[in-house]
This record gives sequence, structure tokens and C-alpha cells, in this order.
Amino acid sequence: LSHAAGDELLIAVSRRLCGVMRPSDTLARLGGDEFVLVCEQLTSEQQVFAIVERLSQELVTPFVIEGRDLLVTTSMGVALAPPGSHAEPEALIRDADTAMYRAKDNGRARYEIFDDDMRLRATQRLEIQNDMPSAMARGEINAWFQPIVDLRTRTVIGCEALARWEHPTKGLLMPDAFVQLAEETGAIVELGAEVLRTACAQVARWNSHRRAADQLSVSVNVSARQLASPQLVQTVDDALGQSGLPPALLCLEVTETVVMDDIVVSGHVLGQLQDLGVRTAVDDFGTGYSSLAYLLSLPVDVLKVDRSFVQALEAGGPAVAIVRSIAALAAALGLGVVAEGVETEAQLLLLG
Repeated sequence: LSHAAGDELLIAVSRRLCGVMRPSDTLARLGGDEFVLVCEQLTSEQQVFAIVERLSQELVTPFVIEGRDLLVTTSMGVALAPPGSHAEPEALIRDADTAMYRAKDNGRARYEIFDDDMRLRATQRLEIQNDMPSAMARGEINAWFQPIVDLRTRTVIGCEALARWEHPTKGLLMPDAFVQLAEETGAIVELGAEVLRTACAQVARWNSHRRAADQLSVSVNVSARQLASPQLVQTVDDALGQSGLPPALLCLEVTETVVMDDIVVSGHVLGQLQDLGVRTAVDDFGTGYSSLAYLLSLPVDVLKVDRSFVQALEAGGPAVAIVRSIAALAAALGLGVVAEGVETEAQLLLLG
């Protein structure tokens, strides 16, 4: 609406919070839309839960701002100081903040209580975040390759490049441990570029020993930040030029969610990549927005059936119908189809 409306909303929220505080509580605004409530002289966890519930209920009723009804959701993090302990105030605020972000990650409009497991995860997260720049400089994060097999001929026709971190003390780290952090900090742009360069160079070397009819393709994932980066198209062009890999043998994969975040930007960038001769794929198809309209306007070449559908195939029922529907849709649109995570003969037969 406006900055003035935002200020009015913050003031209204403050008044409601003050209305449910006890005389011994302290409320402060930390900045932005974050508030901290310090509750002293608590005798049980039940009191904490009661306070959280009162705060939640107080903010459920819509706010009237500039003549409009606004619904506000609240994510809360709770940190408890054990009775008789000498917890540092800064540590409590930090822990509550960590719990609040966990509440947001888990769906918002909820609360989370900070515990030892959360502290351990937060510490590990910070260590990985701090280690990442030097890891990239030392070449510890590399591309590993997963084969793509033609179901008709049962031969390998390509591969997907997947980032793996060979950490000197933590061992082999899978993408779940560091890719989201790289996305949040912006390091994903350089990380993604390095994986792309490595993948193109490796597949070009493999193809130098293969017949023209047996050339391998390679698929590389592109994140939201990469897709929004003005350097992406040039980075792809450079990787192809340096490696000598033909553009038609490179497929860049984006998820439905990333595509739909800004469909105008997505369409523009995917169009530029198509002009280079690069193919594009929609990853995790069927698990995001599943708005089929974008398939009419975006330059997409391949639909990837999400691993969750493939793993459920052997149970029969809806998964089989969903996979067959995706395959039929792709055929009608003239698109390719890739099924992720085929690991059993039964899955293979059902897909065939």
C-alpha cells in the first residue's frame, strides 16, 4: 500500500501485543517487522505456550489499514532460559531468532522452540557457510554425474551433473547440506557457473572418444538466483565455447517454482538460451505450481517427472496415472520426458 500504511500496521500490531502482555513482560521492536518479547518469572513451559497462544489469537483478527482489511500471519521463535541459569541475553535473542526462521521455513504462521538439535544445526550451517568460499577455491565442490538412459534401447544417452562437496573433515556432503545456503548468500551464482563449466568440459572429453551418433548430452540445474543473474547467458555461452560442447547437447533444468516466480523474466532468459541452441527442462514437474499455461508460452523442451512419483509407482494407484498423464501431455506437446530416480526393475517396466 505505502510506507505510511506499513508504519500504521506496525503501530497497530504493537498495540495488540501490549494488550496481552503481563506487567512483568518487556516488548520491543528489533527492526523491520520483528518484535521481541521478554517474559520473566515464568514457572513452567505451560505458561510459555499460553503466552504464545494469546499472541497468535490476538493477531488473527484482521487489521483495518487505510480502509482495507489486512490479514497478518505471525511466525514466532521461542528460546527458554533454564531455571537458575545465567543465560546471556544476546544468546537468547539469537536462539529465538533461529527458531523464528525455522518456523518460517516450516510453513510460517506457527512457532518453534529452540532446542539443542536446532543449536547444532545452526552451528553446522554457519560452519558450512563460512567454509564454502575456500572450498570452491580449492576445488572441493565438484560435478558428479548421474546417467540418463533411453528406455527403448537401454543405453546411456546422457547424464545429469550434480554438485557434491568433498569436505576435508565432514566427508562427502550432498546438495541438501549446502546448495540452499549458497542460494541464500548468493554464492550459488559462482558455484553454479563452476559446475556448468566442469560438466561441459567433462562431457566434451567423453564425447571426443565416441562416435558422432553416440554423443552424450548433459543436464545442469539452474537455481532462482542464477536465472535472475544477468551473467547467466554469457556464462553458458563461455562454458560451451571453452569446452567445445555443441549447444544442443546441453540441457539446463529449472523447477516449476523458479519458472513461475517471475514468468516474464524466466521467459526472456529461457528464450535467450534457446537462441544459443541450448535445451531447457522443467524439473520436478507436477510438484510446484503445476500451471500448464506456462507450457504454451515458455521455450521448454523436456519435462522431468519428479522422483516422488517414480518411487510411488510400485504401489500402483494415483502415481501410475500421474506419470502416464505427464508422458501423454509431453507427447502431445512434442516435448521429451525424463523420469528421475529409477532404481528398480519394476519401476523400469512400469515406465516402459
